[in-house]
Amino acid sequence: MTDKRRQDGQKKAAGSPSWALRPQHSETLSALGRRLRSEYQPVIQEPIPERLLGLAERLATYDKSGAGHRST
Repeated sequence: MTDKRRQDGQKKAAGSPSWALRPQHSETLSALGRRLRSEYQPVIQEPIPERLLGLAERLATYDKSGAGHRST
């Protein structure tokens, strides 16, 4: 194994994962974000379905009651 490979392996084990975002990717990520926002804007503006709102309310009530928490 070369020293370069060994160093790369050590970096991955001790630092960021291999898929971590790097500064040189910032422009690409910004462009991707702009494109995704423009594609999904109509969906974001749609009202939330009543069924989903009801489920969210039930989950919030369940969480507030402490029923979802386990004691150890």
